[in-house]
Amino acid sequence: MSITYRPKVVWRIVKEALWDSHERKRLYHEATEFLKLRAERLKWCARAAISTSPWYPSPERPSASGND
Repeated sequence: MSITYRPKVVWRIVKEALWDSHERKRLYHEATEFLKLRAERLKWCARAAISTSPWYPSPERPSASGND
């Protein structure tokens, strides 16, 4: 996955954060929250990849009809 940034937008955000402490704190909290969410998503994707692997034994599930 490739992410491209628009230099003018990035510069505007950085410029605001340099002069405004409230903006700096807000950006810091948003960034840490984003990174935590991203780490959790990567863990979830890794678990999902393992559980859908043909080499990983899946647990038995009852059928939808209930006539087991």
